Amino acid sequence: MSVSHIIFNNRNELIRINPFKVVYYEAYGNYSYAVFTNGVKVILPVGLTDLQQILLRELKERACIFLHIGRRFIVNTEFVVKVCVPKQQLTLCDMVSNTIYNLPISKEALKKIKNMYINKQIWN
Repeated sequence: MSVSHIIFNNRNELIRINPFKVVYYEAYGNYSYAVFTNGVKVILPVGLTDLQQILLRELKERACIFLHIGRRFIVNTEFVVKVCVPKQQLTLCDMVSNTIYNLPISKEALKKIKNMYINKQIWN
């Protein structure tokens, strides 16, 4: 059975998200934001390192669509539309809504991402 939602439970609240509708996750201290295709931003009670482990555990082989970039982001590679090394910008969009996300990413990281796409390590 494939996972369609991940549940985050802490002392005061329960958060249920569909990870495949998340465009990217962003670090926020010891927490992280999940940013969805419709622009909604939800704070999760885990940092990016723990979140990456949760994605791997819950999604198993389907977790390969999520790419941890530096200390700040985990992006859903299904939503990447543009890698612009000179502008140090990664553009994400679901091509349905009018919401476009331009993330500031280092040139070194963008070069690696670009090469991963060219060499079919992503979207294979």
